[in-house]
Amino acid sequence: MSRHARIAVIALISAMMALARDAGARREPWSERVELRGHSTFTPALAVRDGRQALVGWTEHRDSKLHFVLLSLGAPWFEVSTDEVATSGPALAWAGGEAVVAFAAEDTRLTVLRSANGSSWGERLTIEKTTASSPALCVFGKILILAWRGEGDRIHLLHSGDGKKWEDEVALEATALSGPALTVAGERLIVAFRGAGDRLNVVETTDGAHFTAPVVLPNRTTTEPAVAVWHEGLTVAWTDAGDGRIHMMTNAGGSEWSGESVTNIFARRGPAMVTWNEPVMAFNDADNYGLTTIAWENPFSGKAAMKEERR
Repeated sequence: MSRHARIAVIALISAMMALARDAGARREPWSERVELRGHSTFTPALAVRDGRQALVGWTEHRDSKLHFVLLSLGAPWFEVSTDEVATSGPALAWAGGEAVVAFAAEDTRLTVLRSANGSSWGERLTIEKTTASSPALCVFGKILILAWRGEGDRIHLLHSGDGKKWEDEVALEATALSGPALTVAGERLIVAFRGAGDRLNVVETTDGAHFTAPVVLPNRTTTEPAVAVWHEGLTVAWTDAGDGRIHMMTNAGGSEWSGESVTNIFARRGPAMVTWNEPVMAFNDADNYGLTTIAWENPFSGKAAMKEERR
């Protein structure tokens, strides 16, 4: 076989392998989006209240301060800026009728604010723990869980019944290279993070204190992942280290993860994920200079008709 023929065969094999990889991963459209005016330095945060409102938070690239948008179906939205300088992205949760945000402040100490409406923030609480990554918040039963990458490059968790007193610190054994993501699946608290070798790690607990050994997925990312319960199944999402797109995998139970799908979203960091009547993501759009963007799984949901109210 001539040299040119060998080159042609190699090129054909490479093309066939690429097609096989693409065939093994579904491509999801995620075509309906709401673009906010802010440009997020880190992964934005997303939390839903009673299925009626979605609160989006991010650390604004222009001033390194926390910014928020409260989205309501059929209503205009507007951006709220704060005086809080953050060195991480925020974490958000609704607990006891209040919005709670956690972040690393200018001195990298964990800081918690609360708000009755998602717009006016007060009651600043400083926790004597530091982090170089974005934290995570989640309501597990009636307990608020705060997780962060802390001492020893491990994921640490604190518990609170009121958002004021934080106690019962727990540290996972596995090494973490990113901040964590949290969600609740039935009676299980799920923690996802980027571990050794940039591999995705998933652990769980039923009591908030004793965790399973990590399930290590083969996929690689250089940012923090996201995790949520979608369509009655656990879904983990990440910005892939290879193609820069947001990828997803699902888990219906046990340690087996399958059904990898590739979205048409290019993101600078990992996404945030919740269910707002249907799956929804927040991310900083790599195609639009890091613009904070919300996307819905259903391309015909009509939610993108929401418009900004200038103030």
